[in-house]
Amino acid sequence: MDKYFVAVEGFRLTQCYIVKELSIIQPNGCHDQWRFSAPQDLFMSPKDNQTVRYISQHINGLTLHDKGLNYEILDEIMSDLQHGKIYCHGNAAFKFLQSKLPNTVLIKVKIPREIQSKNCGRIHPARYCSLAKAYAIKDLAV
Repeated sequence: MDKYFVAVEGFRLTQCYIVKELSIIQPNGCHDQWRFSAPQDLFMSPKDNQTVRYISQHINGLTLHDKGLNYEILDEIMSDLQHGKIYCHGNAAFKFLQSKLPNTVLIKVKIPREIQSKNCGRIHPARYCSLAKAYAIKDLAV
């Protein structure tokens, strides 16, 4: 069974988790990274707006208005992983992956607070970079 090391960054809202950044380290060791536009049908409560504003300003630097790939492509990317074993970090990532891939083996890995930065093209702490997290997951799971 192929092993995939998956990390996400986004926003946990009242009704769902919105992925804004996804990184996957493939079984061959190469990585893929995507950034997504927000879903077109997204409804946000006032509390959700506060959450997004706080996370954008103080945590990961992502905003809902950042442009990226069409959100519907996420399902296509996820379907490519359904027959593998997926390693991830965090409850939000685990629940998101579980909702997209209910019959896939998911393994949650705890990564340290301090992880090595990766050059992903954005300026933000490594802890909130999906690419840096994917490599940290891989290092711990192997």
